[in-house]
Amino acid sequence: MASSSAATKFFCLFVIMGLLATPSYAGVEYLVCGTLGWVPIVGPLLSPILCQISQVLKVGDTLLFNGPLGTVLPVYEVTASAFANCDIGNLLPRGTVGLPVSIPLVAPGTRFFIADPINCLLGFKTNVTIASA
Repeated sequence: MASSSAATKFFCLFVIMGLLATPSYAGVEYLVCGTLGWVPIVGPLLSPILCQISQVLKVGDTLLFNGPLGTVLPVYEVTASAFANCDIGNLLPRGTVGLPVSIPLVAPGTRFFIADPINCLLGFKTNVTIASA
């Protein structure tokens, strides 16, 4: 009888653990500026439209800044004030497009990304809002 009781307790514990477990979020990769990529050729008229991510992303998602090989457009993560003023101060870029720049979103909040100041003034910037997964 004792082994039957232990088996029942183990089974109940197993069921409770299964009910309490939350499914993990696999995340989605977002291509910044769509298929044209993070490149100056998009131009000042299209950049604000194509490069802005309007939906709220989730922790676990990834931003992918990509462009043709040979493109040298940096990606800087900046503050809200620097974003508004296209100011990189003395920051180092997170990477240079031409090779994919992948940025995992690991915490909720708002993050701001710009290209170099001149291209930023032409519209090469994006901000994203990240919610918990």
